[in-house]
Amino acid sequence: MITLPILKISFSIWYQHKGDVPFGELKLVDVPAWLSRRTFNPYRTVNRAFWRWNIKYFDVKKGGLAWTMQLAFVISFTTFIIRYDHHQYERHAKYH
Repeated sequence: MITLPILKISFSIWYQHKGDVPFGELKLVDVPAWLSRRTFNPYRTVNRAFWRWNIKYFDVKKGGLAWTMQLAFVISFTTFIIRYDHHQYERHAKYH
């Protein structure tokens, strides 16, 4: 008889807790306690925003042009910001 080792898997990955009270359902008395339970980490904020965008626009079965147009806009806007000092001289001016 062959026995397989017991796999010890932590179910904390799959466990989804009930969650916190949504911001719209807060009472003014509960706001300080609600804010103390939040983590204000910019890395987590950017990471969550990226993954929400990735799931919504990039990792889909039938993708469209939305993500390519967004990427083109980000690249052109970044280029404009980098070269803004050069673009200042190209403004329209009245010569009279």
